[in-house]
Amino acid sequence: MKNNKILNVKNLSVEYKMRGKLFGRSEGASLKAVNGISFSVKHGETLGIVGESGCGKTTTGLAVLRMLDIAKGSIEFDGEDIANLSRKRLRPLRQKMQIVYQDPFGALNPRMLVRDIIGEPLKAHNVVSDSIEYKEKIYEMLDIVGLSKQMGERYPHEFSGGQRQRIGIARALILNPKLVVCDEPVSALDVSIQAQIINLLDELQERLGVTYLFIAHDLAIVQHISHRVMVMYLGNIVEIAERSQLYNNPKHPYTKALLSAIPVPSPDIEANREFVMLEGEVPSPLDPPKGCPFHPRCSEARVDCRENKPVLKNSEGSHAVACHLY
Repeated sequence: MKNNKILNVKNLSVEYKMRGKLFGRSEGASLKAVNGISFSVKHGETLGIVGESGCGKTTTGLAVLRMLDIAKGSIEFDGEDIANLSRKRLRPLRQKMQIVYQDPFGALNPRMLVRDIIGEPLKAHNVVSDSIEYKEKIYEMLDIVGLSKQMGERYPHEFSGGQRQRIGIARALILNPKLVVCDEPVSALDVSIQAQIINLLDELQERLGVTYLFIAHDLAIVQHISHRVMVMYLGNIVEIAERSQLYNNPKHPYTKALLSAIPVPSPDIEANREFVMLEGEVPSPLDPPKGCPFHPRCSEARVDCRENKPVLKNSEGSHAVACHLY
């Protein structure tokens, strides 16, 4: 029976060694950006990864793509553990895994025509036989993302932010990858354009069967595109569940706080619903709290929260939470 998981991550850790003395820490101290996390993603699924800035969500995405070195753990992609593969052995796998960046302008070479930007991966991986096939694939990709053939003859600065992100999506998908990491792909766009890009990504997933890791800090955006949602805090997974489970019945106090910050369009509901205030600042990953990483900001923290780090485990079915309250 074919494994329906395209990605299986176990005990993944990413650390950075500090150079020089910083915040009283001696040289060589380790900053744990990602701290022993495990999760999996099915073929054709979208896993949303959310949390405040510095929680480790982008680092997780880059580590999965092996764009960062990892300290420990395994990353099984499409049936193969890629955690320790050399650059040479990773190269053919690059066709199967791509990224859409947050900044649609900074990710595009301003000196290249759009057609050359989109076609660059085809040349890099030598997957077309001649110039005719090369152009056909570029024009097909432009059409798929809602841009005209003529737009390929322009430069990035001639496009709006939403159009530039469509160009970035076209470049990421032209090799027909199996996995795409979307690193906050709409956070730099106007709200009206965000919905268009989300709808486009949805349509492309249905058409191409691609799998997404969708990274964002906005739970409202993640709700519209994700099948499952993973909440991270200080390099740890604190909750992971099916979309409807997480939004209708959040377990972790941190998830509840993030959800309560989402505006509700009904004034009556907005006026009467409970708002969970997050107190204090996110602790430094150089000096994480003992026990539960969230306990210094948690209004429900108990003695065991301060002493023992909770393990991520199932609470209800596939709904997993790392919290001593459950």
